[in-house]
Amino acid sequence: MIEVSGSAVLPPDLAGKTFLGINCLKLCRLAKAAGASSVDCILPDGDIDGVSPGDMGINILPLSDGIPANRKWDHVVSDAMLSQSRHPFGDLAVLAKVTGSTLTIGVSLIRFLGMKAGALGVIAGALRALPVVIVGNNGSTGKSQAPKFFFSPRSLREAFLRHRSDIANLEFIKESGKLFVRAEKRRIGHLIMVSGPVAAGKSTFIERLLSGKLPDVVARLGLKPGERPPLLGTSSKAPRTKAELPVAISHYGFLRPYMRPAAACARDEALDVIDVAERVTVVTLQVDSDALVERITRGEIDAAPGEKASQRHLQLREEYRNPQRLAEQYDRWVKYVEGRGLRHFWAVEEAGDVKLVEAGGWSLADRESEHLIEWPSREAEQREQFGLCALPRDMTGLTLLDVECGTGEVCRLAKERGATRVVGIDLSVDMLAEARRRCPGVEFRQASLWEMPSGEKFDVVTCRSRLSYERDVTGFMDALIARAGRHVAFGFSSMDDGSRKRTGLPWIAAMALAKLPIILALKNGTASNREQPRFAICKPVMSRMLTRHRKVFSEVSFRTYGSGTIVSAKKFRIPHLIVVAGPVSAGKSTLCNMLVQGKADFIFERLGVDEERRPKSVYLPRARSSGPPAGECVLFHYNMLNAYVSTAAIHENDENLDIMRLADRLSVLTIWARPERLVQQITKSEIDKGPFHRATRRHLQLREEYHNPARVRFHYESWNRFVSGLTAENWMIVRDDAGAPHMRSVSEWRHQTQSGQA
Repeated sequence: MIEVSGSAVLPPDLAGKTFLGINCLKLCRLAKAAGASSVDCILPDGDIDGVSPGDMGINILPLSDGIPANRKWDHVVSDAMLSQSRHPFGDLAVLAKVTGSTLTIGVSLIRFLGMKAGALGVIAGALRALPVVIVGNNGSTGKSQAPKFFFSPRSLREAFLRHRSDIANLEFIKESGKLFVRAEKRRIGHLIMVSGPVAAGKSTFIERLLSGKLPDVVARLGLKPGERPPLLGTSSKAPRTKAELPVAISHYGFLRPYMRPAAACARDEALDVIDVAERVTVVTLQVDSDALVERITRGEIDAAPGEKASQRHLQLREEYRNPQRLAEQYDRWVKYVEGRGLRHFWAVEEAGDVKLVEAGGWSLADRESEHLIEWPSREAEQREQFGLCALPRDMTGLTLLDVECGTGEVCRLAKERGATRVVGIDLSVDMLAEARRRCPGVEFRQASLWEMPSGEKFDVVTCRSRLSYERDVTGFMDALIARAGRHVAFGFSSMDDGSRKRTGLPWIAAMALAKLPIILALKNGTASNREQPRFAICKPVMSRMLTRHRKVFSEVSFRTYGSGTIVSAKKFRIPHLIVVAGPVSAGKSTLCNMLVQGKADFIFERLGVDEERRPKSVYLPRARSSGPPAGECVLFHYNMLNAYVSTAAIHENDENLDIMRLADRLSVLTIWARPERLVQQITKSEIDKGPFHRATRRHLQLREEYHNPARVRFHYESWNRFVSGLTAENWMIVRDDAGAPHMRSVSEWRHQTQSGQA
């Protein structure tokens, strides 16, 4: 565990506040000494035993249990978690949700390499000025302490300030040779959210409210006469405000999520601000259908420059012309507000004046619309192009899950190609209604990928464009991969396809950046122009994340279609995987060689592996390895302390073990070695190699670990707990006094070791 000892990382005033530290026990001690009312510290399971009795005032939580989602702390500090996580943006969202005041995270920045580095120094300096994230060559390499992601300062500003509405300020802190970014969350006493559809007059209402022209409304909302609370803008160019505000006004168009990829209010980042307010009052402007049609025509369509109205506004006008559809959109918003338990008023205009009416009891949940939006044919054409490129040509007997299925074009193609079961999921009620009409015999669900049952898998998983719009890019990608049994294909916005214009970069710059392993953080999120994705992802990024960070794919290919790029990846097929596991210097290589050379046939006989199917080589993952060898049976060499000595911290986070979830049959052989034998072997084979050999810090650290029998026992039990959570045959390999290996069940091994027989 790397410790940060400086107090500069801590917030200035901790007296009486609650504090959470992740992987930073020394900072937790300083927070306790500074007067924090309660201090919680999340540590890797392997580090918990090292907590001293003097830390009794600190509540220690194991990392394997995750971050408690039902709690909140005033101040949260995480040491180097963001850059070394598989899902940095997902972790950011989780940490922001449990933070009440300030969130401080260790990060690895893109460093300026200096004049001596020549062209590389110039490139690094240029990248620091752009909102980019470099994807490192980490994952299942031997150097897994290295960060997976390197951030530029601008990328962090976009991720914190533009993609979220609950962060007020950002600052960078250097401490102990490391860099931290501190985000200050908004704290609002009373939030007044003025909502309504586009062209409902929200801006006019707020202007009249602040200018004192609506005294009755001011009194009803609890504002003081003449008080002008700040307006929290939802535009990417909106000015930043103070973090702590007694009263604030927010402007929100509740059709945003249904016109954009968010698809539901619960997924819209502009509503994050609700979570940081002690009290929320929602004022919804009630405007009839004819008035909205007239206003959007006059204010947005006829006033468009060059008489070229946006497709969005033309589509909205068609929506407004159907009173039933408009009522349903109001009803969806009411359900969201009531579901959050927020106080809700209707703003009704009568004779030029506005009055507030307490909302309640207004629902259209049981009414069906006879009107369906005529979705643009271009959208359907692009979905069909995606399906033609992404789906296998022959899907006979296969199952398909299409995420963000829209009106069902990909599902229809899969049926035509012979798929036996096809499931399409989307959050849009209207899209699904049209999809059911067009594709009878296909199962459509109103759900997100996160809401699917955890054990439900499909042979093929596709997703056209959701990835670049997700807050958690890598987390969403892993969720797609986990659902796919054989093949996964998804679209994303790159910088060398039709999405380049969305980045705002010159053509030459975009083409140059497209060759680098970077993610470009775009000015999206709380911006009103939500056609833009959150991220532009270069192809080298996908290659690294799919082949270096996750070693489960045998083939990765790219295709450009329309305005996007498709990546298709086929998973390895492993009928039987035999894992030979153990700590460093336990004899894993020796046992693997015995198995390959036919000197331990009794193990294969016990596992029921006949001679024809026995592996002829050993799979040991490296940075540039091509994956496990082909065959009915694969032998996998794994250091079970890899998570402990790397940033994974727990086995569940170790990329090396992704391969274990691919096998149709999984057998685990764990080599037991006594602590004294481990000390002897690592000293002989890794530390005292000769007069000119310099032992690594890692091996010296492991030898100290082996000197403690309780710690050695802990690592074995931790590994066995992980294996027990998989569908696997778990065996312990115990050597007798002559060095001959014997197979024992885990219960037999426990009995023998506790009685001193092994």
